[in-house]
Amino acid sequence: MKIFFSYATVAAIIFSAIQTLEPQAQAADENKYLNPPPEYIEYFHFGFRESLADSFWLRWIQDNDYCQTYLAPMQKLENPILFPSAEDLTSVPRYKVCENSWSFKMLDAVTKLAPRFDMPYLAGASTLAILVEDFAGATEIYERGLKVFPKDWQLLYRASFHYQYNLKDTKRAAELLEQAADHGGPYW
Repeated sequence: MKIFFSYATVAAIIFSAIQTLEPQAQAADENKYLNPPPEYIEYFHFGFRESLADSFWLRWIQDNDYCQTYLAPMQKLENPILFPSAEDLTSVPRYKVCENSWSFKMLDAVTKLAPRFDMPYLAGASTLAILVEDFAGATEIYERGLKVFPKDWQLLYRASFHYQYNLKDTKRAAELLEQAADHGGPYW
């Protein structure tokens, strides 16, 4: 009987704690701020380099479209390549400015910890460019991937698309597309 009351007491304490913390958890979801891994994380893996990279990759998958900064129309952009004139901003009600974003920092840590893991280069860089609109981060991830996998035609093709469509760098896009064709890409 004594054990039953101690279990009941513990259960009551846990239940009341959950009821107390529930509104705080909802408020935290509304003001979500994700902390990226610290710089130089690749030197502090304690022999678990791949495991740490996998953990960061799985965490990135959960919130890969997270952008913490938005510009209102007509604000000045840091990167004039994206929108060269002020008229381009008038049609965009709320534009994401995610240079050096949480998503990029997570992929940066993953690619530094596990450079031979190809999914961050193939899927991660594309996600950075399309969902997060972190074009500078996507460019850095693509370039890092091309150093590790210089003959992967899919990576070359995706990087070519990124340079052509997002950065309007047709010369670099053509170079990458030719390399993709040389390394087994489709005939077109």
